[in-house]
Amino acid sequence: MSLAKRVLKMLTYKEKTAAIREVENRLKTKSLIAKEFGIPLNTLSTCLKNKETILKRSREPENPEVDECIYKWF
Repeated sequence: MSLAKRVLKMLTYKEKTAAIREVENRLKTKSLIAKEFGIPLNTLSTCLKNKETILKRSREPENPEVDECIYKWF
């Protein structure tokens, strides 16, 4: 009996946002979306459960010019 190691797949916020958007569009099933991103269905369900937090982090800045100036300042 061999024990195979599972590969840990970490999704970026952009990937999580894309997965959430695909589920919201209802063009594909959740299991198909999970396979497409290479993650288990439980991970996709966790992303959907935390969708408000994920989408809040991936939003665009309210004032991109100020954001750009701060970036240059650093």
